[in-house]
Amino acid sequence: MHATLRKGRVINDYQTSKLVGDYFVEDAEKDLENKLYKKASTDYRSAAKSYNAALESLEPSSHEERIYQHKLERLAKNAIISGKKAHRMAALYRATEKTIPPIRRLLRRIKGRHVLSLFIFSLLFLVPNITGRVIGLKSSLFSIFGVIFFFLGIFLAYFLVKKHILINQFLK
Repeated sequence: MHATLRKGRVINDYQTSKLVGDYFVEDAEKDLENKLYKKASTDYRSAAKSYNAALESLEPSSHEERIYQHKLERLAKNAIISGKKAHRMAALYRATEKTIPPIRRLLRRIKGRHVLSLFIFSLLFLVPNITGRVIGLKSSLFSIFGVIFFFLGIFLAYFLVKKHILINQFLK
């Protein structure tokens, strides 16, 4: 398997294949900045193909070439992972195109760490003995904040689950 440029030229040299892969990764990163996730996914796939072509044409005979081989393997793996992330983001953007803007923005930005942090805050405020009441608020106010954080966590957890369902439905 040989790396192929967009114009169809075949490359046999492993260093040139690596440079082509680097070119595709740079192009994909620019696409990510411009929120062109589908094109970024394609560019990452092309980068992975170029890195794999470089790996196939490389026959390590020295220690430096073995190190270079491990570097190429790592670059190919990272390109594949980044391509999958970009593909999922493209699916999310296509799936949420017709939703109302506040919900669309929430679905596109929500992460699991947001939900987890809200549940941790609710636990800290619902059980003031954990913090030793160092904040200095009355325990009823502690409980109110805890309940608010808990319900915000449930609210955001709903949208996080909905986001993953939309992505998985659109990828099928």
